[in-house]
Amino acid sequence: MSVPDISVEVVKKVTAIGQEMKSRATRGSRALKNAELQVLRGQRGGRSYKKSFKKSSYTASAPGEPPAVRSGKLRSSFRPVAGSSGGALSVKVAIETDTHYAGYLEHGTSKMAARPYVEKIKQKAEPEIKSIFGAPYNV
Repeated sequence: MSVPDISVEVVKKVTAIGQEMKSRATRGSRALKNAELQVLRGQRGGRSYKKSFKKSSYTASAPGEPPAVRSGKLRSSFRPVAGSSGGALSVKVAIETDTHYAGYLEHGTSKMAARPYVEKIKQKAEPEIKSIFGAPYNV
């Protein structure tokens, strides 16, 4: 095998590993989305309120709890984000939302204590993401 042949093989392997990493990043982002759906569901321990648009009520989250589901807009707004984030072998595993009040819930305001949820989502998804990226590459 000549030197140019080795170079071609290395490029093929690097390309295959890059494609596999992008695939794993997509799976990791889906794991974050699934964790988000789990963290942002269930009963909360705050005050009960009547919904203005229905004849029912809901229980709000207490300070320090993840936000309670009122309309479901926040839960349904998160989208998986995956792909390259720099060099040839660098990927991004994330979810994002365009809901304008997501940051207010996470960090609180002058009139409302924080309802942190981002770190809880990360902690819930971390074992699965480590498993996804820890598996051997078959290239």
